[in-house]
Amino acid sequence: MRKAYADLKAAKAKYGCDWRTAAFTMAVERVGQAALLRGL
Repeated sequence: MRKAYADLKAAKAKYGCDWRTAAFTMAVERVGQAALLRGL
């Protein structure tokens, strides 16, 4: 849970957005990474 918060806080700072947008951005990145790993 602490790592997830730290990752979200880092994404918020990196993109300069609010918490919700940072969480959505992280989710999209995860889906993109999964797609690459599966070869889609």
